Amino acid sequence: MAKQKQVQNWLKWGGLTAAVCLAFLIVGLILPNLTSKTGEVEVPALVGMSQEEATNALRSLHLEPIVVKTHKTMNVPEGTVTAVSPPVGRNIRQDRTVILFVSSGIAGLKVPLIVGQSVSKAKLLLADLGLTLSVSEQAYSLTQAVGVIIEQRPSAQVEVAPTTPVYVVVSKGSPIHFEASSVADTTSFGEFDGQVLAQEQHLRRILISGELLKNEGAEEVTVYFKHNGLVEKVYSELHPPSDKFQLAYEFEVGGSVEVYYSNRLVTAYQVPSAPQNQADSSPNAL
Repeated sequence: MAKQKQVQNWLKWGGLTAAVCLAFLIVGLILPNLTSKTGEVEVPALVGMSQEEATNALRSLHLEPIVVKTHKTMNVPEGTVTAVSPPVGRNIRQDRTVILFVSSGIAGLKVPLIVGQSVSKAKLLLADLGLTLSVSEQAYSLTQAVGVIIEQRPSAQVEVAPTTPVYVVVSKGSPIHFEASSVADTTSFGEFDGQVLAQEQHLRRILISGELLKNEGAEEVTVYFKHNGLVEKVYSELHPPSDKFQLAYEFEVGGSVEVYYSNRLVTAYQVPSAPQNQADSSPNAL
C-alpha cells in the first residue's frame, strides 16, 4: 500500500511539474508570437500614393486594404489614394482592415455651345469653366455678322480636361461686297464733242465682289435686279468652292440687287441715290 501511495504522489507531483513547464512554454514562446501578430501599428501616410503602392504598404504592416472608388475629381489622376480610414497616424491592431479611397480620374468639363456668340463673350464663358479659346481661322458666313463664332472644336457637350483650348472659326461677315459709283454720260454738243457734260442721276454703276465658301460644294451664283415691280435675272453661273468673282452693272437708283448662292439669298442691296466711294461690306437688307 505504501508503495502504491508513493507512486501516486510521484505522479501527482510529476503532473504538476509538467503543467508548470507547459505554462512557462506558452508564456515564453507561444504567447509572444501571438501578440506580435496582433500588436498595434500606426496607419501610414498613404494619400497621394497609387493604389498599388498603398496596398503593398498596408500588407507589409499586416493590415488588410479595402479599395473604394470615389467620384471623379478636378485634379487627382485615376488610381491615386485621396483618403484613408482609419486616418493616418492612428494606432490600430494588426490584421485590421484599412479603407483606401481611390480617385476614379479627373472629371471632364463639358464644352458649352459658343457658336453664334462673339469672341469676347465666349472667352469669358470658357474662362469661368477653366477652358481657353483660340481663334484658328476667319471665314465668310452667309448668316453671321463679323466677329461672331461660326464653328467650334471640340463640339458642345464634349467632355475635356481643364485648360483644354477650344478652337473656333470666326465670321468675316458676308462674302458679298458692293461699291456704287456715278455713271458718266458722254454726248456730242458742238465744239465739246466727246467731253463729259453731265452724269446720269438715275443710274449707278454697281461693282459686286464675291467669294464662294470653301466648305461648300460648287454653287450657282445668281444675281437679280428688282425695280418698280419688275424682276430681271442679270447673272447666273456655277462656281467652285473658294472661287472669287467680280461683276459690274448699271442699275437704276432705288432698285434692289439680290445675290443668291444655289437658291439661298446671301444678301440684298439697295441702289443708293448718292455714289459711294468705298466698298459697302454691310449691304442693306430688304
